[in-house]
Amino acid sequence: MEKRVGLMIIGSQKCGTTTLFDVLNTHPLLQGSSPKELVYFCSNPRWQDNIGEYHSHFEWAPGKIHFEGSVSYTNFPEIYSGTVKSLYEYNPDLKFIYLIRDPFERIVSAYMHLYARGFIDCTLEESILGSPKLINTTRYYMQLIPYIDAFGEESIFIEEFNTFINDRKSFLENVSAFLGVDYRCFPETASIHTNKSIGGVQKRLSKYDQPSLSLRLLKKVSRNAFNKLTDNSARSFGKRPELDETAREVVRRLLELDIKRLEELTKRKFDHWMT
Repeated sequence: MEKRVGLMIIGSQKCGTTTLFDVLNTHPLLQGSSPKELVYFCSNPRWQDNIGEYHSHFEWAPGKIHFEGSVSYTNFPEIYSGTVKSLYEYNPDLKFIYLIRDPFERIVSAYMHLYARGFIDCTLEESILGSPKLINTTRYYMQLIPYIDAFGEESIFIEEFNTFINDRKSFLENVSAFLGVDYRCFPETASIHTNKSIGGVQKRLSKYDQPSLSLRLLKKVSRNAFNKLTDNSARSFGKRPELDETAREVVRRLLELDIKRLEELTKRKFDHWMT
């Protein structure tokens, strides 16, 4: 069989993509990668050179739609500018799922993630201007338009986070129609919610996603010492922080034009986001 990934969950970060990945993986005709986020096409300009290694992260089976969930594919302008071009060269018939969320909620969740992992040390309000990625990733129209230009609107399924979480049946019916699979094949476990910021099962947190050679050697010699050195669990949140009104107004002004364009693209209104 020809190996080609047919579906990508491309974002947005902190909009339920991990839960979505887990839910889709329960369908008998959908097969996700291991791990979820391979970030291959945004870090390999010469993607053809190592495509076998990329494909090794999938269990290949005829008749299935194989998919992955690299939300970094919509981290423009921080990522490789040729990502969309590489994806089109790889498979011009790719389909994409992109979840969107109330910008304030997404920014707060992203901040919590970055702070807990030790990537930033500033306050939530300071992060708005100090970490451009928080705003850029929330410019949903800006992130989507390169994919629409390359693959066409019909190749991208866009839905709100709240619909996915609160109206799972309707969401899965619509995404099943988009993918051409039978909705009825999703099991009852499709109601799961993975990777909650507050109130879920908390992962052990470490800022060392790719440990140095010395840390890898330490891990082999003493896992306890490695865990102690890299553990950031004390930075987790007991409750969700809130943006003050000054910061909210800054966010409104920074995202206003992008939201208007998103409304025109999706033919939906998002007035409820900016209140």
